[in-house]
Amino acid sequence: MLNISDDELNIVRNILLGYLPHGSVAWAFGSRVKGTGHRFSDLDVLIKPGKSFSAGHFALMQEAFSESDLPFRVDATCWDDMSDNFRKQIRDDLIPFDIVASVDVPERQ
Repeated sequence: MLNISDDELNIVRNILLGYLPHGSVAWAFGSRVKGTGHRFSDLDVLIKPGKSFSAGHFALMQEAFSESDLPFRVDATCWDDMSDNFRKQIRDDLIPFDIVASVDVPERQ
């Protein structure tokens, strides 16, 4: 179970849907999934982009998380930047956000 409120989950989902390219999926992992986190622990998010996800676009998404009303930091990681070994370590802890980006998001300037 993901240790965040429904309101916080909605904020996270809305930001992900607003920035992820078509066909992307995202999962939570880490202390908020394992039950070892506390109220202000960061939320670890793994993103598997459906297509190219530029560093600039990723930075804009991170900025949206930082400027949101979330009382914790979101630490997003791209699937392609994660080692196979680390993926194996966290695979049993992954909780999907039950979103699949289904629209083409234009590159934001």
